[in-house]
Amino acid sequence: MLLANKLLTRIIFLVSIVCCTYSGLVNATENTYVGSNVCKECHQQAFTDWQGSHHANAMAHANQASVLGDFANANIEFNGEIYRFYQKKNNYYARIKDADGQFNDYQILYTFGVYPLQQYMVDIGQGKIQLIPFAWDSREQEQGGQRWFHLYPQAQDPKHEFFWTNQGQNWNYMCADCHSTDVNKNYLVDSDSYQTSFSEISVGCEACHGPGAEHIQYINNHAENAKDAKKNDLKGFDRSLHKLVSQWQPRANATTLQPVMADNADTSKQTLVCAQCHSRRMQLGDDDYIATHELGDKYLVNLIEPGAYHADGQIYDEVYVYGSYLQSKMHQKGVVCTNCHQPHSGELIVAGNALCNQCHISETYDTPAHHNHPDSVEGSQCVDCHMPQTTYMQIDPRRDHRWHIPDPQQSANLNTPDVCLSCHQQKDSDWSSGEVAKWRGNYSQNSAQFGPAFLGSELGYRQSATWLSKIAQDLNYPAIIRASALQRSAGVADNNTLVAISRGLKSDNAWIRIGAIRGADNLPINARWRLLSPLLEDPVLAVRIESARLLIANWQQLTSAQQTQMQGAIDDYVKVQSYNADRGFALTNLANLYAYQGQYNKAELTYQQAIKTEPNYINSYLNLSELYRQMRDESKVIGILEQGKNNVASPSALAYQLGLSYIRQQQPLSAQQNFAQAVATEPDNPQYQFVYGLSLKESKPKQAQQAMSRAYALSQNPQYLYALCEFQIQQQEFSAAQCIERLKPLVAPEIINQLEQQIKP
Repeated sequence: MLLANKLLTRIIFLVSIVCCTYSGLVNATENTYVGSNVCKECHQQAFTDWQGSHHANAMAHANQASVLGDFANANIEFNGEIYRFYQKKNNYYARIKDADGQFNDYQILYTFGVYPLQQYMVDIGQGKIQLIPFAWDSREQEQGGQRWFHLYPQAQDPKHEFFWTNQGQNWNYMCADCHSTDVNKNYLVDSDSYQTSFSEISVGCEACHGPGAEHIQYINNHAENAKDAKKNDLKGFDRSLHKLVSQWQPRANATTLQPVMADNADTSKQTLVCAQCHSRRMQLGDDDYIATHELGDKYLVNLIEPGAYHADGQIYDEVYVYGSYLQSKMHQKGVVCTNCHQPHSGELIVAGNALCNQCHISETYDTPAHHNHPDSVEGSQCVDCHMPQTTYMQIDPRRDHRWHIPDPQQSANLNTPDVCLSCHQQKDSDWSSGEVAKWRGNYSQNSAQFGPAFLGSELGYRQSATWLSKIAQDLNYPAIIRASALQRSAGVADNNTLVAISRGLKSDNAWIRIGAIRGADNLPINARWRLLSPLLEDPVLAVRIESARLLIANWQQLTSAQQTQMQGAIDDYVKVQSYNADRGFALTNLANLYAYQGQYNKAELTYQQAIKTEPNYINSYLNLSELYRQMRDESKVIGILEQGKNNVASPSALAYQLGLSYIRQQQPLSAQQNFAQAVATEPDNPQYQFVYGLSLKESKPKQAQQAMSRAYALSQNPQYLYALCEFQIQQQEFSAAQCIERLKPLVAPEIINQLEQQIKP
């Protein structure tokens, strides 16, 4: 952090409040934003702290003050080719390959971020601002910095979502909302172009405090003529960012200070404001979530989901803190961001363990008896064990904000990161489990007990349903964990699940309601309608659109009265998808809606629009092929799937669907070829392995058995093992008896009897 401070001190620069007038960005017309330079007149210290911050440097015009990278005719070799970074007059350029494999020169218009890396952006036309694939490592040289590096070496295929000219690296959709102030995306569907605007290029004062014009008016008029008298207590602002806790006080026999909540704690928007950017989420539109105090009126936040988090809640992918923070005891106690971080500089308010000792009695916690390490070495700092780091973007370590208690044994059981081994890299989990057991005794009671249930749901274990239901209804768990348990129930539901969902839908917490909605995904339509239809008029936008999403799939089964009842929520759903119509997923969602409603021509056109907008988005091809299948036009099925195979980076699902189409057309050889492609590109998919095995039963029985055995090994699905046993019996294989023995513990005795009766003596 010290090195970062030194670097930031050297590169402080004034951030202009005038918007860029290059193509693609236009001046914002919203006059309620006054700009950070106006705030400086009265708030000099806050302005000075902010100037050197990551917020102030989130984005800038590319100039001598902002650019950190080496543009002095730097030639960088990557994959045997030379990429060039140079200056011409006062402008910066990069010579890099485009999607056609041709080298072109692009002018760098903006810098993006500052430390530990800085990215650069160019305009590729139609107002599309893209991040180039090379970034500058701005760390000190002795740390390995001061170099160019390719940020996404896995995305060199132009078909990859994160190839630099594709939507995964598009600033307008992916980045702008959080890196500038008062952003309006302004995507124009008809021309597939942007007129994105902002009032301030970086994250300025008003990005957090809100528009400042009425505050200026309040100050100038001493509140007498303020536009809205109700805002006078906020001095013209529409929000307060105060802390939730008025004081922390000791309590007898307690090792932590206890919170005394402020009288106006419920009115603070601090956590809400920070969460708008420090969360893994999708933007739903431009509705005012500050007025309603509901993040779900503008954003749909990821829950604790596979691919984003580990089963025990540890961070996996980039999740930007909020989802982790919501899991923590600190959040439950009222700790907010500014209890630890200086609000304007972003730096910690105190260094080292002193930060945690604000509330945790140092005599208990800041000692070797607690942390089991010598003082002042790695392992003695609270963050070493309770906030482990995960490195993203190759060189950017970020700490987990769930403040969990390490549990090496559970980490081994769940195959999640063992915090101890992040330092003791030559050891294993058996060692760390033994050490912690000797030191702490029975420590598992403090670990994330939801982890086994979450992992069980990922593996499809039906027995995890009961545990998920208990977690969902246990008020001792954080709301985001309860919501995630409900969401994960969809694939493993039992009788207890229905009770948990029913209760979750009535929760005061919007994320629990959303988790319950998603948990109802596989319920019969009558039960789903009965449970979800009341939420079509929920006060929170995210809840309404999730309810609509789960009900529209059964549109044809609803009565006309029910369809009419859905219309308001469907209008919201369409508005959200239209807002995100610069992405293939949103247009595909719209096309799905039209298909469910029987508007097949409109659905087909919208799927095709999705493919044109984002050719590498696989679901557009898959869903359009399903529409053609329902229309009984297999030639179009094959045509669109073949088109998709040529345009996406990972075509295994398309090859699989092609195989099914050829099966329907009684062309087994073509089916086998496509199933083989699916297995080759995604060998760990048990469904692909199983169906590939079925396709080989007649022509290559030995290979068929291998594929079916592989399917069971990957999934532990008894149905796959049953099919393998039955096939081995048909083939009069000696191993059939062994197969049946493996199956016995997994199925009912009568099923085993049926198989054994098929074995010829």
